[in-house]
Amino acid sequence: MYFFRETLSLPIGTLIKERYEVNNLMCHTRLAKVYEVTDTLKGDAKCVLKIRAFNNQSFHVESHYLEKCRRDRGFPYLVETFDFEADEEKYNCIVTSHEGETLLLHLTRRQFKISIANTLRIGYKVFCLLEKMHQKGYVHRDLQFRNILLEINYGGDIDVKLIDFEYTVEHSPAPECTGMIGWYVSLDVINGKPYTVLDDFTSLVCNLMACQGINPFGYKKDSYLELKKQFYNNPMEYFPEPETHWIGRLHLEIERQRTDGYDKSAIMDIFKNA
Repeated sequence: MYFFRETLSLPIGTLIKERYEVNNLMCHTRLAKVYEVTDTLKGDAKCVLKIRAFNNQSFHVESHYLEKCRRDRGFPYLVETFDFEADEEKYNCIVTSHEGETLLLHLTRRQFKISIANTLRIGYKVFCLLEKMHQKGYVHRDLQFRNILLEINYGGDIDVKLIDFEYTVEHSPAPECTGMIGWYVSLDVINGKPYTVLDDFTSLVCNLMACQGINPFGYKKDSYLELKKQFYNNPMEYFPEPETHWIGRLHLEIERQRTDGYDKSAIMDIFKNA
């Protein structure tokens, strides 16, 4: 097991590989640091540089998936991967295109309540992207509002992309889950059941709830399990407004499919009739 060295810091203006100039630190993920950089070989083109401890398995996982979807709409473009050395330590680097702002940033600006129409648009587009991943044979396993990017054009249309594939794995056979927990994680996964495509869709529902200011799970790790159980006992109680009923129905349909099997058309019908 390799742990990321938190002491690594790249000052603004640092030139990596004689090509990428550091603009700012964007965020920390659990296994990496993420920087905005300028690709000096392409004028002022902005890119995202993700740095991990050398030979960390997540680097190979993410770079492999990004290569698989390199020219697919809805996913960042993989510019290149390379190794980098700083302070006598080696790191793996992934450079991708810079794509929009996180859903979390949009929600924060709007006090965690966006229009139901945009919530529907985001939900449908993320569902289609997850479907594309699943058709390629993969599950995301970390779908939360930091890993959904939005770009709103002048006409008001919303372009959606998924990022952060360090937990992405092949979905057949269903991968075992140990210690996965979070406000966006399904009760089945928290209870240790194997991860399926339906668990990606459950995470989508949790993000749609966040878009409407519905937060029955909180953000404290030690309370997720109990609060999830309460929600699952009577989910529609959390959708009192008629305009949000479709989100509750989406949750119920996904849970039904855990027994009856995956039915894309039934999920699509909920989006169409919302």
